[in-house]
Amino acid sequence: PTFALAQHYPQGQPPLVHLDLYRLELAAAADDLFLQEEEEALAEGEVRASVDGSAICPFCMTRSKLPEDRAPPFRFRCPSCSDVVRVVE
Repeated sequence: PTFALAQHYPQGQPPLVHLDLYRLELAAAADDLFLQEEEEALAEGEVRASVDGSAICPFCMTRSKLPEDRAPPFRFRCPSCSDVVRVVE
């Protein structure tokens, strides 16, 4: 498309992303847009914790259980690939 599907408002608390989903022709395209926006919103090596207390390593795609006694932001070493991953809010 020649128009922006996503407008970012990072100054808010929480930061806001406005998505113009009505412009998409296929509902499945929304999934791709969500994944793309999520990837772009995070810096390299950063992830967000899932509601189940795990995170997927952005380097090897391994899901790991996160320490329960730590709150983001913090770093952990992926048990599969040994890369350091930063967990953000």
